[in-house]
Amino acid sequence: MNRKFAAVPLCFGSIVLMLALAACGTASRVSVAISPVTATVKSGTTQQFSAVVTGANSATVQWQVNGIVGGSEQYGTISTNGLYTAPVTNISREVAVSAVASAQRSKPGVALVTVTGTPMESAPNGLTPPPTH
Repeated sequence: MNRKFAAVPLCFGSIVLMLALAACGTASRVSVAISPVTATVKSGTTQQFSAVVTGANSATVQWQVNGIVGGSEQYGTISTNGLYTAPVTNISREVAVSAVASAQRSKPGVALVTVTGTPMESAPNGLTPPPTH
Protein backbone atom coordinates (compact mmCIF):
# COMPACT_ATOMS: atom_id res chain seq x y z
CA MET A 1 0.00 0.00 0.00
CA ASN A 2 2.88 2.33 0.54
CA ARG A 3 3.60 2.06 -3.16
CA LYS A 4 0.12 3.31 -4.07
CA PHE A 5 0.57 6.34 -1.85
CA ALA A 6 4.02 6.93 -3.25
CA ALA A 7 2.63 6.81 -6.79
CA VAL A 8 -0.04 9.47 -6.14
CA PRO A 9 2.45 12.33 -5.68
CA LEU A 10 4.34 11.18 -8.77
CA CYS A 11 1.14 11.22 -10.84
CA PHE A 12 0.16 14.55 -9.40
CA GLY A 13 3.65 15.90 -10.10
CA SER A 14 3.47 14.67 -13.70
CA ILE A 15 0.13 16.41 -14.20
CA VAL A 16 1.53 19.64 -12.82
CA LEU A 17 4.57 19.28 -15.06
CA MET A 18 2.37 18.66 -18.12
CA LEU A 19 0.24 21.70 -17.29
CA ALA A 20 3.35 23.82 -16.84
CA LEU A 21 4.70 22.67 -20.20
CA ALA A 22 1.35 23.32 -21.86
CA ALA A 23 1.29 26.83 -20.39
CA CYS A 24 4.79 27.51 -21.71
CA GLY A 25 3.80 26.22 -25.14
CA THR A 26 0.73 28.45 -25.21
CA ALA A 27 2.76 31.57 -24.48
CA SER A 28 4.94 30.95 -27.51
CA ARG A 29 1.85 31.01 -29.76
CA VAL A 30 0.71 34.44 -28.59
CA SER A 31 0.98 37.04 -31.34
CA VAL A 32 0.24 40.73 -31.69
CA ALA A 33 -0.84 42.28 -34.98
CA ILE A 34 -0.64 46.06 -35.15
CA SER A 35 -2.41 48.23 -37.70
CA PRO A 36 -1.33 50.14 -39.66
CA VAL A 37 2.17 48.61 -39.92
CA THR A 38 3.58 51.79 -41.49
CA ALA A 39 2.48 55.39 -41.26
CA THR A 40 3.68 58.85 -42.21
CA VAL A 41 2.69 61.46 -39.64
CA LYS A 42 3.26 65.20 -39.86
CA SER A 43 4.95 66.99 -36.98
CA GLY A 44 2.46 67.65 -34.15
CA THR A 45 -0.37 65.54 -35.62
CA THR A 46 -1.84 62.18 -34.59
CA GLN A 47 -2.24 58.64 -35.94
CA GLN A 48 -4.54 56.00 -34.44
CA PHE A 49 -3.10 52.49 -34.07
CA SER A 50 -4.90 49.30 -33.11
CA ALA A 51 -3.63 45.94 -31.92
CA VAL A 52 -5.13 42.46 -31.98
CA VAL A 53 -3.76 39.82 -29.60
CA THR A 54 -4.32 36.18 -30.54
CA GLY A 55 -3.53 33.03 -28.59
CA ALA A 56 -3.98 34.60 -25.16
CA ASN A 57 -6.78 35.03 -22.66
CA SER A 58 -6.00 38.73 -22.30
CA ALA A 59 -6.04 41.20 -25.19
CA THR A 60 -4.34 43.88 -23.08
CA VAL A 61 -1.36 45.61 -24.66
CA GLN A 62 1.11 48.21 -23.46
CA TRP A 63 1.91 50.89 -26.05
CA GLN A 64 5.49 52.05 -26.52
CA VAL A 65 7.41 54.44 -28.77
CA ASN A 66 11.05 53.44 -29.38
CA GLY A 67 10.82 51.11 -26.37
CA ILE A 68 9.52 53.80 -24.00
CA VAL A 69 6.14 53.09 -22.41
CA GLY A 70 3.84 55.94 -23.44
CA GLY A 71 6.59 57.50 -25.57
CA SER A 72 8.48 60.73 -24.97
CA GLU A 73 8.58 64.35 -26.07
CA GLN A 74 11.49 63.59 -28.42
CA TYR A 75 9.93 60.59 -30.23
CA GLY A 76 6.23 61.26 -29.77
CA THR A 77 3.72 59.97 -27.27
CA ILE A 78 1.09 57.25 -27.41
CA SER A 79 -2.02 56.86 -25.28
CA THR A 80 -3.24 53.65 -23.67
CA ASN A 81 -5.76 53.48 -26.53
CA GLY A 82 -3.07 53.59 -29.26
CA LEU A 83 -3.34 57.25 -30.30
CA TYR A 84 0.15 58.36 -31.37
CA THR A 85 1.01 62.08 -31.27
CA ALA A 86 4.08 63.02 -33.29
CA PRO A 87 6.60 65.39 -31.72
CA VAL A 88 6.68 68.99 -32.86
CA THR A 89 9.91 69.09 -34.83
CA ASN A 90 11.51 70.52 -37.94
CA ILE A 91 13.54 67.33 -38.46
CA SER A 92 12.09 64.22 -40.09
CA ARG A 93 12.73 60.93 -38.28
CA GLU A 94 11.58 57.36 -38.01
CA VAL A 95 10.24 55.82 -34.81
CA ALA A 96 8.90 52.41 -33.85
CA VAL A 97 5.45 52.15 -32.27
CA SER A 98 5.02 48.85 -30.42
CA ALA A 99 2.09 47.03 -28.87
CA VAL A 100 3.36 44.64 -26.21
CA ALA A 101 0.96 41.91 -25.06
CA SER A 102 0.85 41.30 -21.33
CA ALA A 103 0.77 37.55 -22.10
CA GLN A 104 3.94 37.60 -24.24
CA ARG A 105 6.28 40.55 -23.79
CA SER A 106 9.04 39.20 -26.05
CA LYS A 107 7.04 39.37 -29.32
CA PRO A 108 5.46 42.81 -29.73
CA GLY A 109 3.59 44.04 -32.77
CA VAL A 110 5.64 46.84 -34.34
CA ALA A 111 4.80 49.66 -36.75
CA LEU A 112 7.34 51.93 -38.44
CA VAL A 113 6.33 55.59 -38.31
CA THR A 114 7.96 58.33 -40.38
CA VAL A 115 7.54 61.71 -38.72
CA THR A 116 7.83 64.50 -41.26
CA GLY A 117 9.27 67.67 -39.79
CA THR A 118 7.81 71.08 -40.40
CA PRO A 119 10.32 73.16 -42.40
CA MET A 120 11.47 76.29 -40.61
CA GLU A 121 10.49 79.57 -42.17
CA SER A 122 13.12 82.08 -43.18
CA ALA A 123 13.16 85.42 -41.46
CA PRO A 124 12.74 88.55 -43.61
CA ASN A 125 16.51 89.18 -43.43
CA GLY A 126 17.22 85.74 -44.95
CA LEU A 127 18.42 84.23 -41.69
CA THR A 128 16.77 81.17 -40.27
CA PRO A 129 15.15 81.84 -36.89
CA PRO A 130 15.92 79.51 -33.99
CA PRO A 131 13.49 76.61 -33.55
CA THR A 132 10.58 77.08 -31.20
CA HIS A 133 9.64 74.39 -28.72
